[in-house]
Amino acid sequence: MRKPREVFDRIAEWTSLAEFAGSDSAQTRFGLVYGRRRQGKSWLIERLTMQAKGWYWEAQQGTARQQLDAFAQQFQVWNELPAIPHFADWHAALEASWTARPPLLTIDEFQYLVASSPELPSLVQRRVSRRSDTRLLVCGSALGPMRQLIGPDAPLRGRASLELVVRPFDFRTAARYWQLERDWESAARLHALVGGTPAYLDFTGGRSPSTMSHFDDWVTDVLLNPTGALFREGRILADEPAVIDRSLYFGVLTAIAGGNTRRGQIAATLGRPENTLSHPLNTLIDLAMIDRVDDPLHQRRSTFHLTEPLLRTYASIIGPNERVIERRGSRSVWHSIRGTVESQIYGPHFESLARDWALAHASKETLGGLVTTVGPSVANSPTAKRELEIDVVATAGREVLAIGEAKWTKQIVGVNVLRTLELRRSLLGHGRANAKLLLFSSAGFSPEVEQEGKRRHDLELIDLERLYTGD
Repeated sequence: MRKPREVFDRIAEWTSLAEFAGSDSAQTRFGLVYGRRRQGKSWLIERLTMQAKGWYWEAQQGTARQQLDAFAQQFQVWNELPAIPHFADWHAALEASWTARPPLLTIDEFQYLVASSPELPSLVQRRVSRRSDTRLLVCGSALGPMRQLIGPDAPLRGRASLELVVRPFDFRTAARYWQLERDWESAARLHALVGGTPAYLDFTGGRSPSTMSHFDDWVTDVLLNPTGALFREGRILADEPAVIDRSLYFGVLTAIAGGNTRRGQIAATLGRPENTLSHPLNTLIDLAMIDRVDDPLHQRRSTFHLTEPLLRTYASIIGPNERVIERRGSRSVWHSIRGTVESQIYGPHFESLARDWALAHASKETLGGLVTTVGPSVANSPTAKRELEIDVVATAGREVLAIGEAKWTKQIVGVNVLRTLELRRSLLGHGRANAKLLLFSSAGFSPEVEQEGKRRHDLELIDLERLYTGD
């Protein structure tokens, strides 16, 4: 099945879905598709189902009876029946569906059905265990309930031949999607503020920064427009239905957005004991709202980062200034906080892009080997009697392949930054003295640094163009 032209990118996702739907296996196959809202899951699976000449149905919240009646109405349309059938329960509905033998039956927002009919996974398990030409694809936006469908003790454990997580576009794909090729600085700024969620371009009415005379104009006229859909999207993202103690969870998100990425820092910001944060942190990880990033050099040490940049934008910019923006306008507010945005949003996000580049795009030649883990770390300085942060540490097992420094700045990076990175490498110990050095800069490098980059085999210089196009 050929990917429709209107589906942007998603090549790997479409290939997996097409292989699932087009398989000639006589055994009924069961597939799972899930991910946060706004990623285009329904857009993908609707078009897949159409090409497979199958049936697509999107469930709604309601009672089991309401959902069965809605399914029956769609069943009549699919089969061109003279009357709407009556299904006493989901056993009868599934029996009728399999008897009709659609090549592909796709049920979207499946978690709504399970919430009102907990027996449904067991019924599905019985159906997909039998030989049939029908393939069942279920999709959902509630990550926890969807993952539980194939959990350790779940009836459908081991039955799924496809488990596809639809994620936001990565920073390179997002730049193409927003038509910011070659304007890499704007692309990086945009990704820092709104991330790679496809629907957000629609939220702006198709107004990309590429259509504006200046990036700041897009921020004030589109992102910080109180009548625009993006303005309160961060609040909607944080208002997760599965979360009971909203104040605690939003407090954790706000703390992380403010740069408090370690467990102890988060606890201190909230004024709570550190040992009380395990549950809220793990819950936010399960909801794909934050990631735990392990320190490559120190066991049992990790930092926490927001997975959705718009959450940080809301917690750091929009939320605290919402009323002022509504009363005085966005331009005055943006002008007053622009310096803070540079240091608290653009800077940390550039560091995360540097780590993403090292993990996903840097070649073996660049890093000196095949990297397995990338994360931030620290080096202990006996002289300074403190820990010195390292933005990027790339390892292969226990071997440190490279360390890096990422500078989001308007000034070109000079030799002093390189010497500081060399110092950090020396503090890691003799066995790591050959680790390569990676310098990332948003503004470029001084002639002296460029000269060293040309003559040294242990130094790699990565500007924005190389970040977005090179390896």
